[in-house]
Amino acid sequence: IEKPEYITALDWSPDGALLAVGRSILPESALVEIWDVTTLQLIQSFSFAENSELIWSVAWSPDGTSLGSASRDGTVRILNPVSGETNILHQDNDNLFAVAWHPDGDRLTYGDVDGVAVMLQVSGTEEHTSPTYTTE
Repeated sequence: IEKPEYITALDWSPDGALLAVGRSILPESALVEIWDVTTLQLIQSFSFAENSELIWSVAWSPDGTSLGSASRDGTVRILNPVSGETNILHQDNDNLFAVAWHPDGDRLTYGDVDGVAVMLQVSGTEEHTSPTYTTE
C-alpha cells in the first residue's frame, strides 16, 4: 500500500542558502528537512512520529540559527539545523496552522484552528503566552 506524502510547508533561510521543507507522510509521520540549495544536498532531517502527521508551518529565525515549526498535533518546536537538537516550546490539543518569528528573534507566534494567535517567549525557560490575538 502506497502512503500519501505531501509537502506542507516551505521557508527560505534569511541568507537564501537553505530551504526548510515540511513533509508529511500519512498516516504516521512528519519530517522537516533542511536543504542546501546550492549543492542540492540534504543537510539535516528531523523526524516526528508521535501524532505529528502534518507539519503545517516552518519559519526561520531572523538570524538563521533556528527554525520554528507548527504541527497538527498542537506542537510548536524549535529546531537547530546545525546540531539537530529539537525543543518543544509549546504543546496543546489545538491544530496549529502557522508559526512566525518576531524580528527580534526572541518571540515566536503561532496561530491555531480557532483563529487565535499566541506569542511565546523563546529565550529563557518560562513560557509567556501574551498577548493573544483572536479573529472573533
